[in-house]
Amino acid sequence: FFYKFKEEVTETWPTEWIPIGQRVNVINSEATAELDFIQEGYYQFKVVAYDALGNNEATITNVIFNDVTGPEITFTKVGERNVISEKYAFAKQANLFNGDLVATLSDTTDVNTVTFEYSTTGIDNWVNIITDNITTPINPSFIFVPDGTGGGTITYNAWDYPPFRAPVLYLRALAQDTNANNMSTEVINLYVDTLPPNVEVVSLTNTMYDNKMAVDRTKDVNVTLNYTDLNNEDLLDIAKVKIRFYDSFGNLALYRNKNYNDVGMAETVFTFTPVQMANMGESIDSLYIILEDFAGNTATIIPEQYKNMYFDVYPPAIQSVASLAPNMNNTVSYNHPITFNVNYNDLIGLPADALKVRFKINGIARDSVQTYIPVDSTNITFTWTPIDFDNYFANGNMNDIIVSAELTLKDYMEHTSPVENFNINVTYGIPNVARIMAITDVQNGEPIIHYVNWNNPVDLSIGYINEPIGMNQDGTGTPIKLYAYVPHNAEIPDSISFAYRAISSSNWVHITTISNGDPSWDFIDPSFMGQFQSQFTTDWNVVGLDSGTYEVRATGNYNSGSTASIITVNIYNDTIVPQVAVENIEAGNIVQRGETYTLTSNFTNTDYLSAVRYRYRYVNVNGNEITPVSSWTDFGDDQNGGIPTEVWNDATTNYGYDWFVAPYYLFNNTMQIVAQAKDIWGTITPISSVITGNAYAIANIRDTQAPDAAISYTWNGFTYPDLDPEPDWISGVVDSTMIITATITSDLLLADLVRVEFKFNDELIGSV
Repeated sequence: FFYKFKEEVTETWPTEWIPIGQRVNVINSEATAELDFIQEGYYQFKVVAYDALGNNEATITNVIFNDVTGPEITFTKVGERNVISEKYAFAKQANLFNGDLVATLSDTTDVNTVTFEYSTTGIDNWVNIITDNITTPINPSFIFVPDGTGGGTITYNAWDYPPFRAPVLYLRALAQDTNANNMSTEVINLYVDTLPPNVEVVSLTNTMYDNKMAVDRTKDVNVTLNYTDLNNEDLLDIAKVKIRFYDSFGNLALYRNKNYNDVGMAETVFTFTPVQMANMGESIDSLYIILEDFAGNTATIIPEQYKNMYFDVYPPAIQSVASLAPNMNNTVSYNHPITFNVNYNDLIGLPADALKVRFKINGIARDSVQTYIPVDSTNITFTWTPIDFDNYFANGNMNDIIVSAELTLKDYMEHTSPVENFNINVTYGIPNVARIMAITDVQNGEPIIHYVNWNNPVDLSIGYINEPIGMNQDGTGTPIKLYAYVPHNAEIPDSISFAYRAISSSNWVHITTISNGDPSWDFIDPSFMGQFQSQFTTDWNVVGLDSGTYEVRATGNYNSGSTASIITVNIYNDTIVPQVAVENIEAGNIVQRGETYTLTSNFTNTDYLSAVRYRYRYVNVNGNEITPVSSWTDFGDDQNGGIPTEVWNDATTNYGYDWFVAPYYLFNNTMQIVAQAKDIWGTITPISSVITGNAYAIANIRDTQAPDAAISYTWNGFTYPDLDPEPDWISGVVDSTMIITATITSDLLLADLVRVEFKFNDELIGSV
């Protein structure tokens, strides 16, 4: 038996037939099925008859049920648990359903009995719990209490939840008339729910800044939730929802509580308005969602992605603005960059356009900076390069320019800090003091001007020259010259004293004192005339000073006292010691006369190298002991008939020299070879430094190859093998004399030739 149902005649019949119980057997040509309940509306009933072979035939009838609604019977409580939405009851434990079954009856008219039943399917196999008369109950556990309005409350207090493991038990109440017809029916679902509720935070209104989740409390903030249904049955059994925002100190900053009396009613979107968030402080908050279902299970969900929500309320707080070394105390030379560090506090941090600095002179903005470099979460730096405003310094003014600066910071939330004001002193080096502006030395025979840089990145009060300065260390070179100048707006001193000291020393060494400046205005650089009125010049002999950094002081001497300025210079007085080598020298350090070898040098540093020359002397070598037997002689005589000639080899020859071992180099002797370097100031490596450093080479002049000879002979008036063909035979009868000639064809420098031997069939027949 099957049925279909629709409430209105205009509705379409469902496609699926609903079975009425199980298939039943035919008894005495009849089969009966019982429909447990009906309601007003339109029904189709279908019966299918099967024979023993499985053949079947169906018939369908339509029935309209009208005015079948009886009094409403409604469960309100099962054991200790209330019925929710008139359809569900939830408990964490099955025993919480034990006790009273409570239902209300809206009208007792024509109602005779009430039946309570349960089923594990909700469709069939209903098991009776109790059936009793509401007017004269038989079972003392069945109690009916009228409500005075025609209805009443039915209580059965001996109910025990059956020992089933099914997640859902269906409970049914039936109101029946005297003919046992069902006047009304109520079915509820009992859930034993031990699982805590769960929720996913689908979204929370925010904006990501610098990988930080920022929440703007000046705009609506929506929290969107997606709950987990009970047993995936699309049953939303959330009874309570609590949303909590806790600040970084654990204080409750914002909350919302919602209670629900019916299933499926829990809201999924919660909106917090700017008014509700107005009293929130600046903090990094965490989101907590606290849920309770109708069974009493609770859960606290702390979504990982919403543990750090930045509520940025205040603008950046500027703590300090300070110039960095070398420009301390907000002082900088024009055309020289000055870098400032800005220390600040802000919850999220700063965007790329956060900085705005305006530079003013006499209240008028003349320049600005809007870029910065982040250092860490509380520090940024920015750099500004002042120009020569209105050609102030170019016109001869040496006093500082005071530039006022206004700095603001803006954070990601568009909060702008109060203006931070500070001043910058723009100066030209150290004004109004006589100071050294240039130094000259002689390099490769030419005078070189080295200009002092007064925009010192370490200290503006000290000028510096980066490149090294030096002179010929043999004492014959031109001394270094110092040039000091007095600015136009300074009083000319009575004299200027010059002194120096090593950077690590505290003792100044006096160089000289100059009483009068150069009266001719013959400045070493004419461009100095725009800034200076007098030049003072002196020599500084640095022979014997160690290489290193030195301070040089120019002191302006006045009747009332003195002023001083200091520069730093790097003096180079080191010795370049070349390591000589003979390329392609044979084993045993042997060189052959008549061959050419290349003399080369290795250097640890060629920065100040100008040229190299090579020299030799004859020595006796006995183990590690070398004894000279001649004085030093220059290589360079090969093309000059053996007359020693000084030859300096520069970078064009890679500082190398091609040595042709000429006949005049003593055969079977040993030579000690050295290289001497000359730096750009003319200092030549002492040979003693080469010898001490074992930077020399040894060459043994030997001849290890026998000369080659060509044989010819004269017999019977003819010379062979000049004539061709040679004779097949010779005879002493014809001519008893043969002259044999040996012509030497190699090793033409025969100073070491000892003898020539002549053999016939390996038998010596004569020697010369």
